[in-house]
Amino acid sequence: MTRARDLALGQSGVRPFAMAGNYGVTPSGTTATVTFPAGRFTQIPGVTTGANTAAIAPSPLLITAISTTSFNIGSYNGTSWIAIGFWWSAFQMTPTAMGG
Repeated sequence: MTRARDLALGQSGVRPFAMAGNYGVTPSGTTATVTFPAGRFTQIPGVTTGANTAAIAPSPLLITAISTTSFNIGSYNGTSWIAIGFWWSAFQMTPTAMGG
């Protein structure tokens, strides 16, 4: 929809500049690197994640090294990195910023 149509329908017209999302499984013994679609983000996006298993309570997902091209994710249970299913989404609100 165009901005004019959004306004005519009473919608704010605020939409993300760029988005991506998917699901995966962290490997045992290490973290996984999630790669965004090439050229999708011009600034470091906001990233959200969630676990697909009940193991989230004792083993939270840890996200590090967020960049315009990827981020790292893993689940540490206090003694080792464990395999866990997860979903993720990333967003950038404007061409020059994550927030909008």
